[in-house]
Amino acid sequence: MKNSFQEKSKDAKIVALTEEIGRLKNKIENLEQNSSDLEIALETAVEHGDAVEDQLNSLNDKLLGEIKERVVAQRRLEKLIQAINQQKNDLELVVETITQHSDDLDNEWFLHLIEMEKQVKIDALTGIQNRRAMDEVLEKEFSRCKKMKKSLGFLMVDIDYFKQFNDQLGHQKGDECLKEIANIIHTTVEGTSDVVARYGGEEFAVILPESDHNRCKKVASDILEAITQNSLFHPKSPHGIITASIGIASMFPDNTSSVAEIIAQADKCLYSAKRSGRNKIMDE
Repeated sequence: MKNSFQEKSKDAKIVALTEEIGRLKNKIENLEQNSSDLEIALETAVEHGDAVEDQLNSLNDKLLGEIKERVVAQRRLEKLIQAINQQKNDLELVVETITQHSDDLDNEWFLHLIEMEKQVKIDALTGIQNRRAMDEVLEKEFSRCKKMKKSLGFLMVDIDYFKQFNDQLGHQKGDECLKEIANIIHTTVEGTSDVVARYGGEEFAVILPESDHNRCKKVASDILEAITQNSLFHPKSPHGIITASIGIASMFPDNTSSVAEIIAQADKCLYSAKRSGRNKIMDE
């Protein structure tokens, strides 16, 4: 009986021990699992920690860059404000000066504008009026003679064999020749309302307001004679000197005529003079 009780007690202890061992095994397994999870968590934290640190460093660098840019922009803004204030002060000084000397400045600018207007209408080489001025005067005189029913004369003067003169003696001598001929024509034409202009190249134009055909021929003859008497040497001319050909046009402007027509008429006569041997005057 006693032995039977002892055996039962022994079996109970074995069962209890077995159960305790099972619980310990489960605990150990749980600890191992928790340890593994912790290791993974730590590894993940380390990995993400590097990324977070890199991101923080990048944001920090960006912030520092923005701060520097803001400082630079602030300095530029301060300089711009200073420049604007300086310009404002300078402008106020200019306005004050203009106000104090307005009369003198007005006269000075007026004279300057007149001089500029003259330069625009003057041929730089010869000093006489240029084609632009000629066109304006011719339009004006055409309208005036039309209104007054007066005759308008127009001459085209061309230096003979001028290309050969340039080729032989050079363009500098050619320029001197043009200036000399311009001066001769200008000096010969004495009418107060007459206008001498450089038409272009070696061609000159003469506007003779209120001039009939006879006066036009007289002026043309005087010009031709004056050029011949000047005896400017020309190595390639048949005459040995500079000569010219002149075309004459004259008309009573009306509603059926135009400025272009009187120019074309003079130009046509000029080329007739050249075809006829040069050093001549031709009219219709």
